[in-house]
Amino acid sequence: MRVLFTTWSSGGHLTPMVPLARAFEEAGHQVRVAVPSGCAAAVARTGLVPVPVGTLPKAAGAAGAAPRLRGRWPADWPL
Repeated sequence: MRVLFTTWSSGGHLTPMVPLARAFEEAGHQVRVAVPSGCAAAVARTGLVPVPVGTLPKAAGAAGAAPRLRGRWPADWPL
């Protein structure tokens, strides 16, 4: 079976996937991790095979990023 994980290199996103991905590999499955091109090195350091797709999104607060209202939840946010 072929298994594709998708994430980016943030430790909170990538690190929890590594044990499951390794378990798939040890069971004989083909595992790949689709990540933005700037994150491929971080995936490779875990021993998994990265598949670069796209680029990293703009950082929050960067020029052109949508403003974020502090202390207020959007009206349509589920309670």
